Amino acid sequence: MRTIGIAVLAVLAGCMDQDPFGVTTRRIAGPYELKRWDEGPVQYFVQGGSRARFSDWAIDGAVLRIAWDEQHILVQREASAGRDTAWVVVDVVGRSVSGPLSESDARARSGLEPARAMPADSAWARL
Repeated sequence: MRTIGIAVLAVLAGCMDQDPFGVTTRRIAGPYELKRWDEGPVQYFVQGGSRARFSDWAIDGAVLRIAWDEQHILVQREASAGRDTAWVVVDVVGRSVSGPLSESDARARSGLEPARAMPADSAWARL
């Protein structure tokens, strides 16, 4: 009976997409994290914030470049649908997301310089 219980737990654990040790997420600021997705080509996503109850992703699309401070996260993302590239600003304090935005609008909303945004894999290594 004990063997069956262990086997059932092993099967259930294998069916869930969980990260109990946090090896696929790194904290950016506030409740927001950079998530590394390595099924297929490696992609990065921002998760957390007020949308967490509806979906894991704070922004729609994969992170190409990112900059942050304790108040804002500036993300250049490639949209999931349509594959367009634009800037998105996450207000960490207000827990809101603005975008898609032009580079100049993103700079004005965040106070962060898009030119200083680093590639997602570099941000992953830094976090």
